[in-house]
Amino acid sequence: MNALHRTGNIAIDPLTPLSAADAAALFAASHADGGAGGWSEAAIEDALARNGFGRVARESTDRDAHLAGAALVLPAGPDAELANIAVAADSRRRGLGRMLTTAVADDAAKAGFERLLLEVAADNAPAQALYQAIGFVNIGRRKAYYRRSGGAVDAKVMALKLANRN
Repeated sequence: MNALHRTGNIAIDPLTPLSAADAAALFAASHADGGAGGWSEAAIEDALARNGFGRVARESTDRDAHLAGAALVLPAGPDAELANIAVAADSRRRGLGRMLTTAVADDAAKAGFERLLLEVAADNAPAQALYQAIGFVNIGRRKAYYRRSGGAVDAKVMALKLANRN
């Protein structure tokens, strides 16, 4: 999990306690309509201390470098769960979600997990398409999982088999 991946001006690095505050702010901003709360800096640090892991995407420009995306994974028995993933609004539609998801899937496979699980809002067709393109399949549904200002939305539960990713 410590290998640095770089594509152009994007670096994919491990999520560490040093990046927890920025990741928490990104999660909160990206999920302002609800459903992904609870990931404070302290909660992320606690997850990392309890064998959680993740990745951050850092984007460098001529003017600055900033956190453009983050993903947090929690162990769940033989599986790993993608507990949260977010890409900054001004960095979307550039493949960062795919890079982060692929990186944490590779990390989970190297750590010996059998599958990577996630929940995605049933009305989030772009995210579902991304996950399906990576190889995730639908395995279930959670009724009224995401709470939003306009009401509750179901979540699709998706899984990616990791056995052949090493």
